[in-house]
Amino acid sequence: MIPPELAGAIERHPLAYLITVGGDARAHVAPVTPAVDGGRLRVTGVGRRSRGMLAANPALTLLWPPPDALGHSLIVDGTGELLGDDLTVTPVRAVLHRPAVEPSADTQGCQADCIELLAAR
Repeated sequence: MIPPELAGAIERHPLAYLITVGGDARAHVAPVTPAVDGGRLRVTGVGRRSRGMLAANPALTLLWPPPDALGHSLIVDGTGELLGDDLTVTPVRAVLHRPAVEPSADTQGCQADCIELLAAR
């Protein structure tokens, strides 16, 4: 199930980038528009190169840039399953992320302002 906080964040971030890595360990980035579909995300019209990379390695990342310069990026790690040109993503981790304005002692080594929306299992 996709938590309501994650579904809301996706609604506020219109365009995402699908990041895949194939057998040659090179990343491929493609613009996509994921939609919440029950407990998963659905991406329609996935391109040939992304499909090939996902066939070799189903692990992926979706990255939504911040809606404004001071906003959070949304990062979702997950696994993908292809059905033709469509992709179903099962999220395993999701975080809203931006550089910290003033790093604090409780950042635990991360110098960023992060909001965990879905913790890795």
